[in-house]
Amino acid sequence: MPASTGIVVRKYQASDLRACAELAAEAWPSRMSTISREDQVAGMEGYMMSALAASTWAEVLDESGRVVGFLFGRIEKHRKAGVKLVPKQSLISVASAFIATRHERPANILRMIWNVALTELKMSVNRPRSDAEITMLIVDSAHRGKGYGRLLVERFVHAARAAGASALTVYTDDQSSNWRFYERLGFRRVAEFYDNISSFWVGRRANGIVYVLNPEPTEPTGPNGRHGC
Repeated sequence: MPASTGIVVRKYQASDLRACAELAAEAWPSRMSTISREDQVAGMEGYMMSALAASTWAEVLDESGRVVGFLFGRIEKHRKAGVKLVPKQSLISVASAFIATRHERPANILRMIWNVALTELKMSVNRPRSDAEITMLIVDSAHRGKGYGRLLVERFVHAARAAGASALTVYTDDQSSNWRFYERLGFRRVAEFYDNISSFWVGRRANGIVYVLNPEPTEPTGPNGRHGC
């Protein structure tokens, strides 16, 4: 690994929401030319809130005060007893879909919301039960391929293992993500299906992929949250 570049890992703060949404808008651009950049970022803020609603873990990569990556995840042992967040997550997902397409024709708005609902239903059927899950992972395009995504995942897997997790899942698709990244980290593909929302968003067929990792003991890379890249 090259020497440290001054990027640190820190806990997510509420003030990071806009920066995370902008990273998501860059990573998952829409095929719909009528959606403005502002509407896309606003919609992505909703998706960030949706992911956070289902998460108990949230860390960001900070480069001199600028967020250049993040990982949100769920570790079941970190939840408070009796708290159920999935219904809230679904409602926020539908609301964010409406925000992103609010200037579209009504038919497109309804299709967007319908596709969100269909994909969430398929995920609930195809995703195995697990006690840990990566709910969202994005690294800025200028910092990809340098080990930062691996660092975030290693830290999360280490925390999941320390909490006694026996199975860790992640959902992605084959069009807007580097799904091979998870396979290189030892994740096993356990389900694949047509992803309605990703297909609608990118304008071509996208398949959703569910991965599982049975975490083994591991130590996060880099001292004190720093990582050489």
